[in-house]
Amino acid sequence: EAPLPATLSFVTNAVQKIGPTVVRIDTEILSSSSSYLYDEYSTMDDDDDDMSLPHGGGESVIRSGQGSGIIFSPKGHVLTNAHVVE
Repeated sequence: EAPLPATLSFVTNAVQKIGPTVVRIDTEILSSSSSYLYDEYSTMDDDDDDMSLPHGGGESVIRSGQGSGIIFSPKGHVLTNAHVVE
């Protein structure tokens, strides 16, 4: 069998070293359905402001998300991006 290319070998070695420290982060937040709708459309351009979108109330829904992080300390502290937990 032919040896692995140097770049693939480097990637393989890196994954083997840090792989056990990578964690999956599941998030859930209770939110009203109408505020969720507003949040989803709040990135519209100012020119496209649609004031007919609701700004609160409605029934509660669970919004879920998923991200990743790494364990970086012996105490189990996890480093991740802010958008994963916001």
